[in-house]
Amino acid sequence: MIIDQYLNTVKLLSDNLDIAVKKILHSDLATQVLAGLDEEYTPIVVQINSRDSISWRELQSTLMTFESWLEYLNAVKTDVAGINIIHALVNFTQRHGMCNYNSRNQRQKSGGR
Repeated sequence: MIIDQYLNTVKLLSDNLDIAVKKILHSDLATQVLAGLDEEYTPIVVQINSRDSISWRELQSTLMTFESWLEYLNAVKTDVAGINIIHALVNFTQRHGMCNYNSRNQRQKSGGR
């Protein structure tokens, strides 16, 4: 579940509990939100927990920004992995003489034997 959907769901449940039972303290809501996050959010959870207080909007903004950062990092890892695979394939083909076709064609085009 993306963080925005998660936050909206928790807030809706909280609002419904406010109406049905009793008012939920903002600090309790923030604690429950942070406790429900996956392990990959640990750095931001530690940072948020080190503050004296945080507003709901600031909590949302902070978590959504962090999620965007995680998505960026995952995209970079995927790109790097793809580049590493390409380099590995090139190295493999060069080591095993699978690039001779291109080498011969280039030599003939450039006037070589």
